[in-house]
Amino acid sequence: MSSSRFEKEWLPTRLVDLGTDDNIIRPRIRNSAGLPLGTKYTTLSHRWGASTPPRLILENVREWSIRIPISELQPLYRDSMEASKRLGVQYIWIDSLCIIQDSVQDWQIEAAAMGDVYQRSYCNFAGAAKDTPGSHGGLFVSRNPVDIELCVVKPKNALLRTHPAGTAYYCFDMNIWENNITQSPLYDRGWVLQERILSPRVLHFTGQQVFWECLELQACESLPGGMPHTWETKAKLTVDTFSLVAILNSMAHLQGQAVEPHFLWESIVERYSETSLTYPEKDKLAALSGVAKKVGLSVEGGGYVAGIWKDRLPVHLLWRPDNYNSVLRATEYQAPSWSWASINSKIQVTSVWPGKKLEVVAEVLEAHVDLVSNDPTGQVCGGYLRLRGCLATVTCRKNMPYTRFTPMIGDINAPRAPDYETLDCATIRCLPDIETSDATTEFHVFIINLRYTKDEFRAEGLLLEPTGKKGQFNRRGVFDGIPVASQELQVFLDLFMCSAEQLSPKNYERKTEYVDPVCGFPQYELSII
Repeated sequence: MSSSRFEKEWLPTRLVDLGTDDNIIRPRIRNSAGLPLGTKYTTLSHRWGASTPPRLILENVREWSIRIPISELQPLYRDSMEASKRLGVQYIWIDSLCIIQDSVQDWQIEAAAMGDVYQRSYCNFAGAAKDTPGSHGGLFVSRNPVDIELCVVKPKNALLRTHPAGTAYYCFDMNIWENNITQSPLYDRGWVLQERILSPRVLHFTGQQVFWECLELQACESLPGGMPHTWETKAKLTVDTFSLVAILNSMAHLQGQAVEPHFLWESIVERYSETSLTYPEKDKLAALSGVAKKVGLSVEGGGYVAGIWKDRLPVHLLWRPDNYNSVLRATEYQAPSWSWASINSKIQVTSVWPGKKLEVVAEVLEAHVDLVSNDPTGQVCGGYLRLRGCLATVTCRKNMPYTRFTPMIGDINAPRAPDYETLDCATIRCLPDIETSDATTEFHVFIINLRYTKDEFRAEGLLLEPTGKKGQFNRRGVFDGIPVASQELQVFLDLFMCSAEQLSPKNYERKTEYVDPVCGFPQYELSII
């Protein structure tokens, strides 16, 4: 397919020039300022592995501008250069060779442009072989071509009325894409997710065969016409089963349904949160920066703060860990506590699905992040949210027997009349981000939204922990109000109101004159960092 949309007048700062001789590779670093705009180049997606590959550093920039010693390059780099040559492309971009690795300034500039590097490449090579997770295995493997041929079966008797006897049936692995691409160690790397999404074409080199992926087709050597229909019908809006064409096409359709950019973003974030990063403290947001910029083109009024779109605040504050057994909060600062980027674990994003009876009762007054560089979608070093809404306190206690898959049970901190003791209407499910060893833990609860019908009522919001500064909190989890029958609703309202009225002035910036129109609760202003 034509890639004219991607051949814009832009080039990466540096490229590896492979030389003009078709039969010999003589690599050197070339500053793109001297190249014609629109010059074709390829890219490489790879894992660095346990050992560090050859790197461009301040000390060897001048030497490598003349010649990169090809004998010092591992097979993966040499094979990708040969693949580029075979495609007739003289230039290739490889991260460790084109970014000055010991220059913080150069890294920040190039990391902000990483999305453009891959989006405007001619083709991306992915070293996806399972048995070579590091950079020391090459793209090309020895194999018997017969091994990838499809098995053909010709039954003597007709299997279907429409198919006469002798009809050829081809047998194939329905999970061929998942087994070779999705489960490849390469796609456990955080940076590679963005590289795959944004590249207009990808050649995946696996241990068995080469797979192809572009905006129109996913195929492989044994299935050159594309993945069979039985596989496509399984497609869901995830990076694992769909190449997220919608991001690149802006207006996309999946099985005839228009794709809303926020749902795309939720899918990307959930998949990205499963991946690993060597330096999450600086890469957690940077490695998704290019995708964020692309999605932002389709988001109306798309302000972006630490991985969350402003027009999805405050509901997207209700993300939660997918598996509480593997939650790792960052040891070094990588994002504000209210951002999903503050933890290194798979998360679930709360969707705002059309048609749901949802009343958002919290209001974001201000959203601010401190950026490390000029990239508004990149690394941050601080940030806060100022909100107005309903606040109370809750004491959470562990269930017995207790596991991380069992939520804590929280009781609103308010005096109970004897008649209330038998009711569960003031009970909520507390889901702390990190397990606590204490039998009971006190949190502040901040309501984000209410779901209700004539028969049921449910509150959802954040678990907060005071920082010690007036009205300032850290996010520590979410709560999910256990649905209560309409006749018990008044009891819940009375208890929450009682707790809210007893809050100390140090627990909020100020008590406002506003009252929640649904529940009648007083509203407070506070900040979360």
